[in-house]
Amino acid sequence: MLMTSDIPTMLRLHRAMFLAREVDRVEQALIKQGLAHFHVSGAGHESTALIADYLGKQDWLHLHYRDKALMLARGMP
Repeated sequence: MLMTSDIPTMLRLHRAMFLAREVDRVEQALIKQGLAHFHVSGAGHESTALIADYLGKQDWLHLHYRDKALMLARGMP
């Protein structure tokens, strides 16, 4: 369970949320440069990363484009 004194966990989850937003920014930049053709932002859904610690390795997820932060928190490279 996430405790406010668990600084390493909080930093890991913050990193996943921040990285998800940065991936969105890069995708948007690629669209503007004409190097990509489709992008749907997941901005505003970064907090999905928080449930990662409540899931076991055996738990399956049905994810979509707004779940980047959760995927990153679960260890997707």
